[in-house]
Amino acid sequence: MDKIKDTRSFMRITHRYLGYFLAGIMAVYAISGVMLVYRDTDFLKKEKKYDKMIEKNLDEKALGKELKIKNLEVQKTEGTILKFKQGTYDQATGQAKYAKKELPFLLDKMTKLHKSQSKDTLSPLNTFSGFHYSFL
Repeated sequence: MDKIKDTRSFMRITHRYLGYFLAGIMAVYAISGVMLVYRDTDFLKKEKKYDKMIEKNLDEKALGKELKIKNLEVQKTEGTILKFKQGTYDQATGQAKYAKKELPFLLDKMTKLHKSQSKDTLSPLNTFSGFHYSFL
């Protein structure tokens, strides 16, 4: 790192590294913003299969909440087995077998950063970045 000799050199060094930081954050937001445009499609998503044991005798709404599947709709019921678009759930045993399409790890984290809320740990970073973007 450069030596800080006086106020001018301090300001130049600070401005340089703050600029690098903001450029990096802007790149993350740009990439995740483009990804959010296509969130309703399967663009870059991979299918992951799950086999979970959850509570028994859940209804349709509770099952969707437990499996974190939006708009879960039971298509057919065969005995104690509920069949839905993504998989099956056995009400007697609590076994759920289903598949979800998810973004790769890094892209998923970037998208969650872009959509963060005030309760998230990174919300001060979002506020700081947004405030500094107003000066660009």
